[in-house]
Amino acid sequence: MSKLFYLLFLLVAVLELLSGVLSNHVLHVITKPLLMTLLIAFYVFTLTGRKEYGSIDTLMVIAFVFSWIGDIALMFGHINQLFFLGGLVAFLITHVFYILAFSKSALPKPGFLKWNPLFALPAIAYCVFLVTYLLPFIPVHMKPAILIYAAVIGCMVLAALNNAGRLPVKSFVLVFSGAVLFMFSDSIIAINKFAMADQLPYAGVFIMALYIAGQLMIANGMLIKNKR
Repeated sequence: MSKLFYLLFLLVAVLELLSGVLSNHVLHVITKPLLMTLLIAFYVFTLTGRKEYGSIDTLMVIAFVFSWIGDIALMFGHINQLFFLGGLVAFLITHVFYILAFSKSALPKPGFLKWNPLFALPAIAYCVFLVTYLLPFIPVHMKPAILIYAAVIGCMVLAALNNAGRLPVKSFVLVFSGAVLFMFSDSIIAINKFAMADQLPYAGVFIMALYIAGQLMIANGMLIKNKR
């Protein structure tokens, strides 16, 4: 059953990206809400097949649910800014639950960044550069929210990086790569909305391609976390 949901997710993902290329709003409204629904089903049925389900997986499913809420809210962001803010809050909560899940999933040994703190600098520098670039374009009332969001998503990426050596190699690579792609996807959303005034060509396609790949990689990485 999990394989069926996995294949359906890939099919819907292709259709979602196609809706962006063709600017087909009807197809987009159908496919986007299905993405996280199918990913949740894939994740849960994979665990059910293994007869294992723990607190870490509960955190992951909660993160996926808030991602679904964020997806729905952002679909209507062009209608009212409150929908955009609602999506921002939903994805902020998603990242918080990812941080909790990543922190609990590793072996009980010192994290990678404790002994290699300099490896955190690229992620920190990226977030600082992005925020510095965007701040002049962001309305005053939204600046605190964007600053908080940038800090949280940076922490999410660092939480994934911190598991180097504490997770199976394949699991770590998938989760960390997925976290980075998720961050890039959110970056394009911010650049397109604030700096480019929604005029970045095919922004939606790039955003969703990175988002879909990132979420799928995180899900797969966490599913194999116990395989050594």
